[in-house]
Amino acid sequence: MIKNSVEFECFNLKNDYTGFGTFDVIFCRYVLIYFPDSLKKEIISKMHDSLFDDGLLFTGNYVLYNMLRDVFMVESYENLTYYTKS
Repeated sequence: MIKNSVEFECFNLKNDYTGFGTFDVIFCRYVLIYFPDSLKKEIISKMHDSLFDDGLLFTGNYVLYNMLRDVFMVESYENLTYYTKS
């Protein structure tokens, strides 16, 4: 079952990500809006480095295209926008 493969942990997004390994998908919904742009870029870079080559990043429905377009491809399905590592 998939639920046996999922782990939840508390984590500060400003911390080092290397101890967690590499992911297929990262869900980071509606938290980045509270950070200044410089910290958003730092966090996005860490998430990018933590994803497998075909990994997916899900954020909230707010515009991050300018910060993500250099390292992610913008994808959409119906009204959902997500990012694929490029």
